[in-house]
Amino acid sequence: MRILAWTLQILILSAGIHLFLRFVRNTRGSRLIRGLFVSVSLGVFLLWGLSRSLELEELEHILKGAAGLIVIVFAIVFQPELRRGIAQLGEHSFVGRLVKSSASDTLQKVVRAAQSMARERCGALIAFERRTSLNTYVETGTPIDARITTRLIQSLFQSKSPLHDGAVVIREDRILAAGCFFPLPQEGDIDRSLGTRHRAALGVSEETDAVVLVVSEETGSISLAKGGQIFTALSDDQVETQLKELLESTEKSAGPKSAEKPKSPEGARFDFFSLAASILLACGILFLAYQDIRITRKFSVQVAGTEPSLGREPENGELLVLLSQDNQRLVAPTRDQQHKVEVTGSRAQIDALGGFLRGVLELSDPDWSGGPIAISEVEWQSAEPGLGFRWGDSGSPELQVERFDTVRHPLSADNVRLDESGLNPRFEVKHEEIALTPPTLDVSGPSKILAQLGESLPLKFEEIRLAESDRGEREFEVGLDLALVEQGFRLERKVRVTIPIIPAQREVGLITREVALVCMAPDRVEE
Repeated sequence: MRILAWTLQILILSAGIHLFLRFVRNTRGSRLIRGLFVSVSLGVFLLWGLSRSLELEELEHILKGAAGLIVIVFAIVFQPELRRGIAQLGEHSFVGRLVKSSASDTLQKVVRAAQSMARERCGALIAFERRTSLNTYVETGTPIDARITTRLIQSLFQSKSPLHDGAVVIREDRILAAGCFFPLPQEGDIDRSLGTRHRAALGVSEETDAVVLVVSEETGSISLAKGGQIFTALSDDQVETQLKELLESTEKSAGPKSAEKPKSPEGARFDFFSLAASILLACGILFLAYQDIRITRKFSVQVAGTEPSLGREPENGELLVLLSQDNQRLVAPTRDQQHKVEVTGSRAQIDALGGFLRGVLELSDPDWSGGPIAISEVEWQSAEPGLGFRWGDSGSPELQVERFDTVRHPLSADNVRLDESGLNPRFEVKHEEIALTPPTLDVSGPSKILAQLGESLPLKFEEIRLAESDRGEREFEVGLDLALVEQGFRLERKVRVTIPIIPAQREVGLITREVALVCMAPDRVEE
């Protein structure tokens, strides 16, 4: 289900980006916009991936903050183009209609007018609109909206005409406007012999997919420009053929769906590039969004205490309390208790934790004996800035810290607890010979009750259970009795107990029996 959701989101974003790229294709400066959009987007994603892989946190922070600014800069810099493009959304330029109408001599009329002006050395600049709308340039001229005729075109470019300095824009089989101004190319390697009209033709063909016809006022030659290239010094026979071929290349890629004609290589390349870039950018945007979405996840931690001299690091899932002195012990909570911590942050920050928490709480006050843990005082390791921590529903764990001291205590058989119920009844324990190693032992415990050990608080070890098979000397290692451990007492080492098990002996008392006395001496037979 999650894969389906991801796929759907990628398709939606890819479609939106693809439509945007197709939309800007129909605006002035479309190549610049597309180039900047794709290059900046890919550059940001590549730099972001590099910063993530190399853990360049400062660069990653800058890129995250700059992503929104880049969108605003795009909107400001290209505001005129975007505004005009949005205004053109309802317009449909059916490319190739000029060629379709060639049966009515529309194309021939333009060529005949151009040839006539070439013979008279009358300069002319005529742009044929294709897929990219030329409304941006139409707005700079005078609307005409008239059917194409040879005499009308010639009259527009007569030297005494107020519109002769500009360009004529043709859409389908009509003259849309005259006296229009085209941008000059920005490249610096243009042939210096080209005049202003030729440069304007190159400029508009670079920014749009229009085909431009130029008549030179100086040489009387006819040239054609398309895609930033110009074909000069065409003969009369070549003009119409070349112009028709340039326009037909568009008609194959932009005709109505019912025509079922293959796309031109140029259109196919654009669609493939646009689709691939759209999918790549959609994946990148979704990944960034996934990383930035804030979520809350619960983690379990165990609280453990340690002396500062040990220098121990917390383990996975552990909140390590650094006690202020070596003679302190963490009495509560016990290590086997689980505590919930809720962490809020982006998915990337949560994932960086690795599925567990590790934290350190340092106690600096030697007289502090306990209280709740303030989660703001915990230093969570591997946690990125911006994460929020709070205790779960069970609340903050209560710490209890006690001061511990150590005393040396002599050991005897009285400290040993034996369970002899399982011993074979024909054997018994020789209690007076029970031996403990070592004979004296260091016992640490809470200072306030340590003095009671061995007096009102007996020192006892874990109970030893003897089995029926036990014979001879048996050795056991024991620790403190559980009741003492619960009060905080600890041993530096375990005690080895040697227990002698011998056959049982019983004192039965005086027994009376009648016996027959027989004397076997030969000389005392009578007795």
